[in-house]
Amino acid sequence: LYLVGGGGYCVIYYFKGGIRTVNVGITDTLTGVQFINASVGYVWGKNGKMLKTTNGGISWTQMNTGSSTNIAK
Repeated sequence: LYLVGGGGYCVIYYFKGGIRTVNVGITDTLTGVQFINASVGYVWGKNGKMLKTTNGGISWTQMNTGSSTNIAK
């Protein structure tokens, strides 16, 4: 389970590890999240922001979308 919201935060529920709130490093509101496996995931939101994790959400890297348009799923 992954939840996203304001201030660049997302909440990640790990099946065996409990719940953890993660700040992905931006202040824009996030509007969506998708993990493609246990390690690789993406979050996106307002002002064209998109970030990627390759370690299950521990750290995030901002991607250049080339857009300032809000991204919604």
